[in-house]
Amino acid sequence: MGNLAGLPLGDAVIGFAEWVWEEWAEAKSEQDRKAELEAIVRMAGDEFRKQVEVVVQQVAAGQPPAVKQRVTALLEGIPDLARKQFARSGDEKGRSVPPGFRLTRSVDLVPILSREFFPAPVNLAGVPRVSIRHTAGPMAGQEVIYTGPAVLLFGRADGCDPKIPQDKQYQVISRRHSIVEVNPPDVRIRDLGSRNGTYVNGHLIGKRPDGTAPAPGYESPEHDLSDGATVHLGDPGPVAFTVGVSAPVPAVRDCAWCKKLVTEPGANRPGMFVCGECRGNVRAMIDGVIAETCAQSPSAAPRAVGAYELREELGHGGMGAVFLARHRATGEPAAVKLMLPKVAADERAVALFQREVRNTLALSHRNVVRVHDHGYAKGAFFLVLEYCDGGSVDHLMAHRGGTLPVDEAVEIALQALDGLHYAHTAEIPFVRQPDGGFAVGRGLVHRDVKPANLFLTGWGSGRVVKVGDYGLAKGFDEAGLSGGTRTGDVAGTWEFMCRKQVIGFKSAGPEVDVWAVAASLYYMLTGHLPRNFPDGRDPWLVVLEDDPVPILKRNPKLPPGLAKVIDHALREEPEMPFQSAAALKRAIEEVA
Repeated sequence: MGNLAGLPLGDAVIGFAEWVWEEWAEAKSEQDRKAELEAIVRMAGDEFRKQVEVVVQQVAAGQPPAVKQRVTALLEGIPDLARKQFARSGDEKGRSVPPGFRLTRSVDLVPILSREFFPAPVNLAGVPRVSIRHTAGPMAGQEVIYTGPAVLLFGRADGCDPKIPQDKQYQVISRRHSIVEVNPPDVRIRDLGSRNGTYVNGHLIGKRPDGTAPAPGYESPEHDLSDGATVHLGDPGPVAFTVGVSAPVPAVRDCAWCKKLVTEPGANRPGMFVCGECRGNVRAMIDGVIAETCAQSPSAAPRAVGAYELREELGHGGMGAVFLARHRATGEPAAVKLMLPKVAADERAVALFQREVRNTLALSHRNVVRVHDHGYAKGAFFLVLEYCDGGSVDHLMAHRGGTLPVDEAVEIALQALDGLHYAHTAEIPFVRQPDGGFAVGRGLVHRDVKPANLFLTGWGSGRVVKVGDYGLAKGFDEAGLSGGTRTGDVAGTWEFMCRKQVIGFKSAGPEVDVWAVAASLYYMLTGHLPRNFPDGRDPWLVVLEDDPVPILKRNPKLPPGLAKVIDHALREEPEMPFQSAAALKRAIEEVA
């Protein structure tokens, strides 16, 4: 991979090894020196390989000179960087590893080797874009350009963005009028049951029936917007905007797997795409990658997958499937997850999602599912995950008749909060900066906490709860790989989402995960969701308009103190009461 990028990777690792040997020669026995050196160099080489894979994606995205210069500078500076990071306090020459420094896996070097690493691609040539130019209303004359997913909620209610003033001239605009979802080059709009309707190019696309109250079980269809489309809120409409779409002309392409011509939605952008027929047989896809890897095929990017033998399927969903696997050499179990983008995946999107996976690799806590390795090949992402033999909490509930006892449900919630508190405060290698680049930072938000993502391992008093799929749905969405067909489908799960996450899913902080734990505890204790989602009712408006049902109305036998804490945790206005996982844990422990 280093040769593919044109980088002196081998020389850098050898130079690093020679430096370490010289510095430690006087401070260690020969046996200790060799063992420690071999471990560090092996892990450093593995880590560099993964980092260079991301570099190659960026080189392919059209900026090789800048990337090569940055990588070369980083490799040349590794000895000084390692000396600073490995040295014990007071040991300026760096002859020893700090006490307690973890060196058991390559990913343990991520926080060190990723500092101030590669910036986000800045060359937008060929990157799909969507522009919204406001022609009437409070933002008239302004234009916003989007190169990634975004959600615009037009209305007069608090939390809407853009928020329409309560002035008399805007009274024809409903409190929550319509929603625009952007995932360049795709952009679509949906009326939210407004009183005066939403119009595209002069044609009515949705409004609630005359004489009915807001949100009367009415849900309008989505409407795709093309380049030059004009939208009015109301007729003639005091708020209006035009849409611009800029995208490379999509080439006629074959499926990345079966090589048949692709004519499906989602393929209208650069990159690799997997057709519907192949998506329906993910087992064959993973078997194919394993076979290629074992045959040492040059196209087999996710090498770690080839070390495993696939067993039965553990589950599947909209993004792919998970299989039980056994390591061929050690017999250790693992879960192999395949994730399929709903749109063609270009180099930029792949690099963005791989960064999110790299953040997850840096997490190491007993209450968080470990990610052992990952890769990308022929339009599909592969992850090797820690296997949890107890399944997920939603499956446990199904076996128990739909609910869990108070003590058991509370213990699951407390352990989940421990895992979230760690992740919300842990050092993360790739945190997006205001200038668009990435740097080391703290805290990773899950944004899709629910019983199906809480996993169990062990039994009895030794059972451990682990938060799984950490950040994967969020990363998929922010990279534009989820297709953006419905915000709730791609940025979380409707039933366990708070209002703040729906409105501002890209800026949602740890508090949305805390709310989701409270919602999951509510569900474990009652078998009901906090909100009612009646058939035919727009789930957007349910989350935005309806408050959770008090938990004692679902199960009057619950301890009053615990019920009070859960109801309080599910409040959303004027602000969410529990801003941290630790705060909710303390509150539950006081009454449980």
